[in-house]
Amino acid sequence: GEINRRMPEFVRDKALRILNHAGIASAEARILVLGIAYKKDIKDERESPSIDVIKLLQAEGVEISYHDPFIPECNSHGLIMNSIPLTKQSITEADLVLIATDHSSIDYQWVVQNARRVFDTRNATRNVSEGREKITLL
Repeated sequence: GEINRRMPEFVRDKALRILNHAGIASAEARILVLGIAYKKDIKDERESPSIDVIKLLQAEGVEISYHDPFIPECNSHGLIMNSIPLTKQSITEADLVLIATDHSSIDYQWVVQNARRVFDTRNATRNVSEGREKITLL
């Protein structure tokens, strides 16, 4: 399980590199996290590495919001947040959309179309043909 324990740090570092590459400092950055559930299409955020990723990014000064249709509010491991609606505005306002859990109800083509940059940690965008240049995979 060593890889899994290190994964949140790896995801944080890669997200910060994507922003840095675009000339965005972490203190000015806004990231929208898609999915904080432990697994796709379930209502369970316990043991979810997404929560660690969010806390690590917040520690770097990043402004985080999340959308998860299964978890309207998160109060876990010291993280208290509410899910925001997934709208064109919430996507376009984010410097980076970070796909952390690949819920099947989300239209990833539409997300990519409206996003500035996408960091897909779940290969949820595998069937997206347009806008591949915006996508970074794990």
